[in-house]
Amino acid sequence: MGRFPIAAARRSFSVGFLDPRPFDAVPKKTLDRAVLFYREQASPRCMSMVYTQGGFLVDPLPCWTDGDGKVVQKANGCLSLQAPNEDWLRNPPADRPVGWSGEQVGIQRAGPSAWEVTGLFRLQHIPTLGGSPASPGYILIGEPLFTRNLSADDNTRCTSQLSDFRLSVTYTVPPIVAEYEVRPPR
Repeated sequence: MGRFPIAAARRSFSVGFLDPRPFDAVPKKTLDRAVLFYREQASPRCMSMVYTQGGFLVDPLPCWTDGDGKVVQKANGCLSLQAPNEDWLRNPPADRPVGWSGEQVGIQRAGPSAWEVTGLFRLQHIPTLGGSPASPGYILIGEPLFTRNLSADDNTRCTSQLSDFRLSVTYTVPPIVAEYEVRPPR
């Protein structure tokens, strides 16, 4: 596992793996697959602050619940993966979350705590004719993506603890073919 920069905000967690130069240095290659893996589990503690006539009271609450407030195990966790719409590695946002467009270009779920990012990785690391590279890294955003999807009666909670990030990249290097063949003299 390599080092990676992280930008965390209230609802999002941005991950960018450092030093893609070993992959970028291979001149001719075919990208087979790129998958982002991580470990997600319910946070150990979630608290709610309640105001009473005597002051504030902190209530411990379960961290993963459904809309009725009942504890649930979330097989796929609580996160959605998005592509950043800005170069947050070169220009880190100090006091705001990293921007994202909501379009999941080249992203699909590969299983619990795993996202297929082959298309996005290709846009980020393999230049195309006339195309511009995608912004670096990945953004994990808590569900639901938008608070407008909630009602005043909704008690959904989804606060996760994340660890063990890995980006697995597999690619094929074609066999070396001689550009010309030297024949021995007769």
